[in-house]
Amino acid sequence: MKPLSFFMTVLLLGIFGMSTVSFGAESYLIELRKKKAEIDRKEAMLSEKERELKKIETIIEEKIKKYTEILERLDVAIKKLQEDKEARFQQIITTYEKMNPAEAAARLDRLKEDMAAKILSRMNPRKAARVLARMAPEKAATLTELIAKNKDLDGVKKLLKK
Repeated sequence: MKPLSFFMTVLLLGIFGMSTVSFGAESYLIELRKKKAEIDRKEAMLSEKERELKKIETIIEEKIKKYTEILERLDVAIKKLQEDKEARFQQIITTYEKMNPAEAAARLDRLKEDMAAKILSRMNPRKAARVLARMAPEKAATLTELIAKNKDLDGVKKLLKK
């Protein structure tokens, strides 16, 4: 009869629960079983970690979607506020344009210089010229300088947006 190979012996031991192997082979078999149990345990832990990561990934994706929607709504709200602000400011400009130039000059003279310059810069140039002509020369010069500086800044802002 031909002697059994080591692996065949291990297989038979596993199937029939035989314990007729030598001490060296038996300790090797025990070590193999320990390693397999450790590998199985690590695989189970790895599978659990993968499930946990998938759950976390899903939560993160949902939060990203939620926050993206919030940002989109905020963008719409901000745009609406800016449009409303612009409409109100345009109404103020129109009001000043409809005034008698002397009255407009008197009222703009009482405003802060940056606001007066902003209004004048957005007015129809002919109407703004008539209003500036009714102001004190020093005030008209100051407002003109502010308007020029703001126009320069507007050009820089446009370049930066590109």
